[in-house]
Amino acid sequence: MYIEQIKIENFRLLQDCCLDMRKKTTLLVGKNNTGKTSFAVLLERFLEKPEQFTYTDFPTPIREKVLSIDDETNIEELAIRLVLRIAYDETDNLAILSEFMLDLDPTRRHTSILFECCIDKKKLLRVLPADSKERKKFIENNLSRKFLDIKVYAFDDFGYTEETPYYLVHRDQLEEKERSEVRALLNYQVIHARRNVASSEDAGRGAKPLSAISKKFFQKRDIETNDDDDEETAGSGDDSIEKLRSMLANIDDQLGEQYARVFGDFLKSSRDFLELGDLKVVSNIQSQSLIETSSQVIYGDTDNYLPEHYSGLGYLNVLYLLLQIELCREDFARRNAPLNLLLIEEPEAHTHPQMQYVFADKIHGLISQIPNLQALLTTHSSHIVSKSNFEDIRYLSRLSPTEPVTIKNFHRDLSARYDELGADGATLFQFLK
Repeated sequence: MYIEQIKIENFRLLQDCCLDMRKKTTLLVGKNNTGKTSFAVLLERFLEKPEQFTYTDFPTPIREKVLSIDDETNIEELAIRLVLRIAYDETDNLAILSEFMLDLDPTRRHTSILFECCIDKKKLLRVLPADSKERKKFIENNLSRKFLDIKVYAFDDFGYTEETPYYLVHRDQLEEKERSEVRALLNYQVIHARRNVASSEDAGRGAKPLSAISKKFFQKRDIETNDDDDEETAGSGDDSIEKLRSMLANIDDQLGEQYARVFGDFLKSSRDFLELGDLKVVSNIQSQSLIETSSQVIYGDTDNYLPEHYSGLGYLNVLYLLLQIELCREDFARRNAPLNLLLIEEPEAHTHPQMQYVFADKIHGLISQIPNLQALLTTHSSHIVSKSNFEDIRYLSRLSPTEPVTIKNFHRDLSARYDELGADGATLFQFLK
């Protein structure tokens, strides 16, 4: 089971484009301002944060229609949409996916999920000012979750060939689904390009990104261990977490004895003066706060080390990425969803070309170790591209500032062109690859 295709409509630069997905890793490349970040944002909006849509998410070509909305406006033409086409076969466990399969025909191997953000026309028109300038300002400032209707549908367009999308022609065939059902089916994680790594001297005085992400990693492991303690599988959690808790409990006991000696006279006087019961100062060291305030990531040996902000930005970035990927791996394993999707934005940030080669070579192996995972990487790096398969590359193309973005699958398109040349074409295409 895997996501075969992602279709996007009416979101920023992505007005009508379609991404053919690979089973493991798909690489998104393209110039600046061609929609790579918008692609990541839309996935996150629909899958994790649907309440964050605003007026500025609607593409500029349709904003005039949004601003002039009235009783006659067809709001379905203005909707922001994301469509996931999911492929499966008879070897897959379809228990969760079956909620999205509307026809049990055994020959079918696809189903689709539609995410839709529509303007609530009736609610918006009730409060719109009559004056055109005030109306424009109101929509620009207030068209958000309150006036947007966000829904999820299952549909099956098997064999449908008309140019108009099935979900627009056959609205009555859409079956609305709960967001909880989507979360059970698909686990989406994203590692953004803004990773806050810095190697300046100022960075040494403030927050340390690697230590912060280490704390986050520990918190997840700690939560999982607590979850295991609450279930019949108690004892199957992480032994290292339990040992750390035990060590801190012993330290609490020892500190409590010393506190009694240090504060004893003061507490006795205070108790007698206030006529209170027994007063004590006790130690309560929390493992999470201890990692946050009293631990750091270093390099070198422990007797002669350098702090993390002395590392170059490239090393900090790669270490940060690896910690983030490990966090995602833990989350994928914990939720155990049939579909896992990981998006990494610009992994090449701050790294030397040789490091980019190494990262590209290693990341494919790391991704292959995570079950049921598909990964999307956005990049500007020719070095990462050169270490990838031609079949994995998708190019976001925008011919001019007024043109919509299209997503090119050069391998598929050029393969068809070279097939027309016969045997010579096959040889030439092999050379091209």
